[in-house]
Amino acid sequence: MTVAKAIEIINRLRQSIPHKIILIGGPKEKAFVEEVFNQLQDKKNIEPLAGKTSLSQLIEVLAAAKLMLTTDSGPAHLANALSTQTIVLFGAGNENNTAPYNKEKLSVIRLGKLSCEPCQKNICVQFSTPQCLELLESDTIINKVLQQLSAS
Repeated sequence: MTVAKAIEIINRLRQSIPHKIILIGGPKEKAFVEEVFNQLQDKKNIEPLAGKTSLSQLIEVLAAAKLMLTTDSGPAHLANALSTQTIVLFGAGNENNTAPYNKEKLSVIRLGKLSCEPCQKNICVQFSTPQCLELLESDTIINKVLQQLSAS
């Protein structure tokens, strides 16, 4: 996902929900998260924690969360295992094989329109950026988040 897409989604969610938004990630994602955070229109009640948590602190954050929106990642599996409602944006990987196991707490969003989906690469070899994630409609993602929050 690009910085611009992340900013768009967070800005629009901030207009719709009062909940605290926590941006997580490991040390490798810290620069990305900081760039996103710095460009947000409204930083109120948004906390960037990328590269700032231990595993036990991350577990506490995910266990307390109402919802986790993420790409297919270790934290996606961890949040789902903790029974946190988890929305996973799938690009690479096949959700039939690699999605978090707790299906009651899982929503998968996949573009499903590219001939290369699902692939097994962590780096897109067909396009300069992972179009399977870039072409996901922001409205689809935001609507799913709002639907899941209202159901919980």
